[in-house]
Amino acid sequence: VVVAAAAPAAPDPAIAAADTPPAAATPVAVAPVAAPIVTPAPAVAAAVTAPAAPARVGAAEGEPPPAAKPWFKRPLILAVVPLVLVAGVVAVNASRQTTEPEATTAATPTPEEEITRINAEADDFQAKGTQADYEAAMKLFRQTAEKGDPYGQVSLGYMYDMGQGVPVDKVEAAAWYRLAADQGQADAQNKLGVLYYLGEGIEKDLVQAVAWFRKAADQGIADAQNNLGEMYRDGEGVPVDRAQARTLFQQAKDNPAAAEVDSDRAARNLANLDASAG
Repeated sequence: VVVAAAAPAAPDPAIAAADTPPAAATPVAVAPVAAPIVTPAPAVAAAVTAPAAPARVGAAEGEPPPAAKPWFKRPLILAVVPLVLVAGVVAVNASRQTTEPEATTAATPTPEEEITRINAEADDFQAKGTQADYEAAMKLFRQTAEKGDPYGQVSLGYMYDMGQGVPVDKVEAAAWYRLAADQGQADAQNKLGVLYYLGEGIEKDLVQAVAWFRKAADQGIADAQNNLGEMYRDGEGVPVDRAQARTLFQQAKDNPAAAEVDSDRAARNLANLDASAG
């Protein structure tokens, strides 16, 4: 049996070109010529010096390189990553602003608010009634009294008047009552009137007593209304005026701000007045 030899396949031009060694170049004698110095244009220089793009694997010989993608079709990862990082920082900061409370600065109290606070603290000490508490209250009341506060002045005067935390001192009491009464403090006016009536810590003066009782009664102090009514009833510092006395006793009895002791006193005064009239 005769077997015909298979015709060899035509060689691949690309493979043949790769396997065929290059032909030696025939040297040609060239006379040296001084090349002129030419400064290439920037575009030319860039073309000359730019490295050649690497050949694409699997590209057919003579196949042109693919065209460069427009900028808007290129991967955006390098631009997206910074944007994500910035967005993260902004989100963290916003979270901190909503979750972390802002530091607040306490408002500085006004001088009037500070005096009110000190007086309230002194009232608390005075109400406890021990010697140590009286001393603490007197110290605080003195602070506000010396600053001209009428409540501190009448309170300090009362402690001297009653001997709370200190020995009884009617002279000192009258002095503090006067300072507060001159500023229109109604309770101080009534208490100063009592000292004038009794002549304690100050020279006895019924006319002055009536004047201070009237000032306090006009401001609604029930004790002063009783005191002034009794002055009219008994003709002390003023002529006897039973009608005026009755009016004042009735005011004290009906006074919504009156303590129970003052209301009871006014009721007794009215009953005695009626009994004496019959």
